[in-house]
Amino acid sequence: VEHYPSHLHIDLLSDVQGRGEGRRLLDRLHDALADAGSPGVHLGVSSANERAIGFYRAVGYTELFGSDAGFLFGRSL
Repeated sequence: VEHYPSHLHIDLLSDVQGRGEGRRLLDRLHDALADAGSPGVHLGVSSANERAIGFYRAVGYTELFGSDAGFLFGRSL
């Protein structure tokens, strides 16, 4: 994670998922991290959370590491 030193953890209640709230939160976080000089951000996702995996890929995260237990994703800022 050398190129993605910032760490992200986000949980949205199911009743607000799919309405763009997660994307807006990430946009704001990405902007703030970039303004603070961070070159990138990383996060972990359980392999069972297919919806989150698809979401992170859709917003520009790439898989850095994967196993049966989960994935580590990163995104350059």
